[in-house]
Amino acid sequence: MINLSIIGNLGADAEIRVVNEQRFVSFNVAHTFRRVDRQTGAVQETTLWVSCALDGERPNLMPFLVKGAKVYVQGTPNVRVYMGADGHHHAALNLSANYIELCGTRSE
Repeated sequence: MINLSIIGNLGADAEIRVVNEQRFVSFNVAHTFRRVDRQTGAVQETTLWVSCALDGERPNLMPFLVKGAKVYVQGTPNVRVYMGADGHHHAALNLSANYIELCGTRSE
């Protein structure tokens, strides 16, 4: 089984969702890659968004899973390919989280 780890900031407050009577915490994590172009010296940024789901309601964790919070998440990845409204194929990275650690807020 493949395990993926990501560190990033929450794009919005986490939500509790119910699918087939199973409750889970849903949130999106943004991880930004920065690199310097060797020819121009310009800094280039690319942001990867990962949609995460954590089993259970986790009431003690919910107050801390707010927009901008920095988290470390680990779990099993899944890539979903879909046709967008623009007619092009897109891919989404989903993570079935089995571990989460709070790392502070964006300003920290």
